[in-house]
Parts: sequence; structure tokens; C-alpha cells
Amino acid sequence: MIKSTNRRNFLKASAAIALTSGANIAIAATGDTVQEHYEIRTYKVTNPTKKTILDRYLENALIPALSRIGIDRIGVFTNRDDVEDHSVYMLIPYSKIETFVGITPALEADKAYQDAAKEYYSEPLEDPIYSRINSKLFKAFSGMPTLGVPKQSTSKAPRIFELRTYEGHNEEKSALKIEMFNIGEIQVMQQAGLAPVFFGQAIIGDDVPNLTYMLSATDQEDHQSHWDAFRVHEGWLKIKDLPRYKGSISNITSTFLVPTSYSQL
Repeated sequence: MIKSTNRRNFLKASAAIALTSGANIAIAATGDTVQEHYEIRTYKVTNPTKKTILDRYLENALIPALSRIGIDRIGVFTNRDDVEDHSVYMLIPYSKIETFVGITPALEADKAYQDAAKEYYSEPLEDPIYSRINSKLFKAFSGMPTLGVPKQSTSKAPRIFELRTYEGHNEEKSALKIEMFNIGEIQVMQQAGLAPVFFGQAIIGDDVPNLTYMLSATDQEDHQSHWDAFRVHEGWLKIKDLPRYKGSISNITSTFLVPTSYSQL
């Protein structure tokens, strides 16, 4: 938790940014918008044949069942750069945390889901579809409380996604980096064309404390041009070297993903 003195410093820094950056930076207003939660679920698969079975399960059984309980904007992706890794990544948004908690009993009571999932559940112990499922839970930032659907996803146009994780060496430093995003870095990314999909603070998962976010673009060249625009953006130049945020990141990881044919993102 950020100390009260730090909170006062945050307000002073925010006011300074707002006064010096004009229309290029706006302090995020939390308002009454409920911050969503996001699950990133990774099915660890090394066999392309098993991935095909998993794809059928996700497309025909799990995603329709999730839709029946009110979940939409579900992203399903594969690793763009590792041809040996056939793992499948799911991004599932929850407008209410109770929905996340209630998924298992909802699926158990859904006959249509059970019928559609028979092939998936019939795989034998000796030859499973995946080695494990890794799951992480995040809470959306106040600066972007709900998940955004890229324009390319709406039209099913070619697109790529970058999933970035920033680790902090303690909880306070990680919270300060989240604060930095909320006071203006998110808006700069949007203005630079990086097309953020979500920003989330890790609640459950490994490598905590961390924050994770996802960006989108048509292709790698398009994405790089947006990063170039971000790095020279007036708003970013005003906040990137503020002493308050120095040392707030201890490690960065980045993974490039491509959507499956049935992904809603």
C-alpha cells in the first residue's frame, strides 16, 4: 500500500503533469466505472494434434458455455515466435468477480457444455491434451477499467498482440508503476496508436508483484511505428524521468501472440 505522504506527492505530481502537458495528458478519473478482472489461462501443449483437439473444445464447448453465463470479449491466442510451443493462451474478462468464482459449478450444470466437451474429457491419462493449465488473475487499472476490443478484431483483419509483464521488486514500487500508468502513460499509449487491450494488476499468479498489459496492431511494422511514436510523445517525455517512479520496474518480459480463428479479440 502507498503511504499517505506518497499519496500527497502523487497528487502534486499529477497536478504538475496536467498543468504542463495541456491536452496530451489527462489524469484518469475513476468515476463509478467498475474495474474488471481478467484471467490469463495458458494450456501448456507441445503436440500439434492435441492442440487441434483443444481448439475444438475451446471453440465449440468452453467459449459458448462462457457466453451463456454472460462472458464476452474472450481472446484466444498462440505464441507467434515459438513454433515448438503449441500452448494456447486465453484472456477471459469478468465484469464481476463472482462470475469467476462460479465458473466451475456453472459448467458442471451446463448439459450443452458437457455434451460438446466429450472428446476433450475422453483423452486418456497416458496421453493428455496438455501438461498443465497455468492461470493468473488480474484487476484492471482505474485508468482503463474495462477491456478494449481492437478495430482489427471487430473486422477479423490480420492482427498481432504483445503481452507485457512488468515485475517490481516490492509491492510499493509495483503500485507506483501502476500509478504512473493511471496518471497519463495509458493515454499516451492510446494517442501513439499502441491500441491497449487491457492493463491489470496481478492478484493471483506467479512472479508477483507485477502488472501485465496487452497491446495490439495490424503487424510488427505497424506496432514498431507506434512504439516509436510513444517514445517521442510529449506526454511520455514529461513523466518518464519523474523521480517518484525511478526504480519501479525490476524486470520486463514480452510475448508476441496471434489470435486463433475463433478468438473474439
